[in-house]
Amino acid sequence: MSKYIEIPQKPATVYAVQYTGMENGVPLFNEPAPNWVVGALAKGHLQVIDGGLHCRGKSLDLGSWLVVEAGDVAGDRMRSVLFANFVALYRPARKKRVSKPRSVKAAA
Repeated sequence: MSKYIEIPQKPATVYAVQYTGMENGVPLFNEPAPNWVVGALAKGHLQVIDGGLHCRGKSLDLGSWLVVEAGDVAGDRMRSVLFANFVALYRPARKKRVSKPRSVKAAA
């Protein structure tokens, strides 16, 4: 029998917003609601039931994260992740550094 080492999977980019509560029947997030959240509400993947937000029939706790894969603009494959699990599984994506061109001194 041969030994194999599992190769780590390539990290996938996801988009996420944190559910922070309800105000006057409108769900609140840690940032303005992105288009995929609005699309999920329109399609019924997200629903406001009895003063709480539900994702595919499951009630969301305050602080839960809604996660969607990059490219899923309608929120079709959206899932909810508890805060503790989100912190353990995801890290912020680094922004690429923008190099500034060096200034050239004028010859005197």
